[in-house]
Amino acid sequence: LRHSIDTYRGLGVKAAGKDGLIKNIFEVLTGLTGILVGARVLVDSIIGLSLAFGVSEYLVALLLMSIGTSLPELLVSFSAAQKGYMTMALGNIIGSDIANMLWVFGTAAVIRPVDIAPELIFIQILFMLLLSVLLIVFKRSGYVIDRREGAVFLGIYVFFVLMSILSGNELRDS
Repeated sequence: LRHSIDTYRGLGVKAAGKDGLIKNIFEVLTGLTGILVGARVLVDSIIGLSLAFGVSEYLVALLLMSIGTSLPELLVSFSAAQKGYMTMALGNIIGSDIANMLWVFGTAAVIRPVDIAPELIFIQILFMLLLSVLLIVFKRSGYVIDRREGAVFLGIYVFFVLMSILSGNELRDS
């Protein structure tokens, strides 16, 4: 722990004083308020888009809502990586995925049971397993995800989106 504190201080990070603490609390509360308002707007927009284009809510949410909810993680990870906090960037990504799968999904299911159609999530489960294995393989390159490996992840995401659209169209037509 001491090593971590010294490392952060060496990078110019200072402990928050009393004024800084109040400012940080205000910023967190402002951010949470923005998230709550944004979530409401996002859900209403997803429903409106799916109705307007005759596309399933699942497919619109899978493609658009996931991007909208991932942008904060992308920006935080990008900012952390630029400042040299690579472990923070990785922890943010992995923590966010685990929180979404367990905490968020679990909370949603407690509020209202979630009926999962196996044909809707089959491709997503395959991709999650593939990416988990791929992350382990890439880890062997010295715990560094380089540009080439990042491009592989982006390419797989494009392929995932295309597969989701195709399978979404097949589900809608049947």
